[in-house]
Parts: sequence; structure tokens; C-alpha cells
Amino acid sequence: MNELSYAEKLQKILVVAGWTQDYLADLMKVSTPTMNSWVNGRSEPRNAGAEMIDEAYDEIVRPTVCEAEERVDSFAKMMLKRHIRQLPDDNVCKS
Repeated sequence: MNELSYAEKLQKILVVAGWTQDYLADLMKVSTPTMNSWVNGRSEPRNAGAEMIDEAYDEIVRPTVCEAEERVDSFAKMMLKRHIRQLPDDNVCKS
């Protein structure tokens, strides 16, 4: 799997956290134009900025993706159990 660009990571952070570019720029102690340039892929963050974005992505976005996968798995198992209970007895797998 390809690593996401910093622009893609920032876009996901903003959506998942519900933050504005202004707010994230304030948190990261950079100007709003700098943040906008990073979000739109016109420039790349360096050093501390890149590290902060990676940390924010790992703390904010990754858990959300994992939780979503767990919810999908849980829902699929629930639906499968529900479906199996509704089958006539002669169709139920026997061990």
C-alpha cells in the first residue's frame, strides 16, 4: 500500500476531527497560508511539521479506520447469525 501524502493525511485529519485549516494551523503554530499550501499539496511540511502531521494522523485517523473495520466485522457477524437463525432446521450446518 502506498504511503499517503501529507496533503492527503491533512485532509483526512481535518474531516475526521471536524477542524478548520485555521484551527489546525493554530495548533501546529504555523500560518494559515502555510497550512493551506500543505493541505492543497502546493508545498510539503518539513521536520517538526511533518512529524506533527504523522502523529496527528496516527492518533486521530488510524483509530477511526480500525474502529470502523471492527464495526463492519461485528455487523457482518451479527447479520450472519441472524440469517442462520432464520434458516429452516434442515439447512443449518451440523457438526
